[in-house]
Amino acid sequence: MDELTEVVQGEENNRLVSIQRLGDTVSLAQDFFDAHSKLIDLLAETKAPSADALEVNAVLLLAVRYQLAVGALAVLRAHRTDAMQTLRRAVELAAFAYRMHASPELRDVWIVAENDDETFKRYEREFRTKHLFPKDDALLHGLYDRYRMGSGALHSSVTSLSHRTTIETEGDRRVVGQNYFEFTEADKAEPARSFLFVIDTHYGILQLFTRILGAQLEPVKDQWDLRMNALAAKLDLHTRRWAPTFEISQPSAP
Repeated sequence: MDELTEVVQGEENNRLVSIQRLGDTVSLAQDFFDAHSKLIDLLAETKAPSADALEVNAVLLLAVRYQLAVGALAVLRAHRTDAMQTLRRAVELAAFAYRMHASPELRDVWIVAENDDETFKRYEREFRTKHLFPKDDALLHGLYDRYRMGSGALHSSVTSLSHRTTIETEGDRRVVGQNYFEFTEADKAEPARSFLFVIDTHYGILQLFTRILGAQLEPVKDQWDLRMNALAAKLDLHTRRWAPTFEISQPSAP
C-alpha cells in the first residue's frame, strides 16, 4: 500500500471512531452550519448599507463556514494542530469583517489591496493585529486568545510540531520520528476536547457576525436571539457532559 492511501485510510478510520466517541455531540457542527446558512439567506433577502458591504460580509462569512468544516473534519481525523490552524484563519476572517464594519472606508482598501504596492502597504497598516483585536472589546479580546493559539499551531515553533513529533532513545542513539495522527486510543478526552474547542470558538465568531449584521438581523432579531441562545445552551450542555474528562475554556462574553 502506498503511503498516501495508508494516510487516507487512517483518516477515515479515525473519523468513524471519532463520530462513535462523540455520539450526539457531533451534531453541534450541523447546528452551526445551519446558523451560517440562515445568515447567508438573510444577507440575500435584506438591504445592506452598500453592495460592497453585502458582498464583503458574504465572502468572509462563507470563508468562515469553510474553516468550520475543515477544522471539524481535521479534529475527527485526529489532526488537532491542523484544526487549530483553521481557528486562526476563521477568527482573522471575522475580525477583518468587523474592522470593515467599523470603518467602511477600509472595504475599498481590502478589495484592491493586491492592485499596487501603495495600496498593499496601507492594507498592511490598517489590518494589523492591534487594529483587529482592540483590548477594550471583550468579545474580540477573547477571540484574540484563540487567534494566538492558532498562530502557535501555524508557525514553525515547538508548539506546532510537538503533537506529532516523537524522540526516542535507542541505546546511544536518539531517533526522531513523526506521527500523522495526534490522538491516541488511550486519550478518552479526545476528540471531544478539541471538537468542542473548535465549536466554542465559532460560537464567538457568530456572536461577532451578529454584531456586524445587526441592521440586517433587526427584522428577525427575536428569532435569531432564540437560535443563538439555543446554540449556547446546547454547547454548554455538551461541554458539561464532557467536563469530567477535560478542561475547556468557556465562551468569552461579548
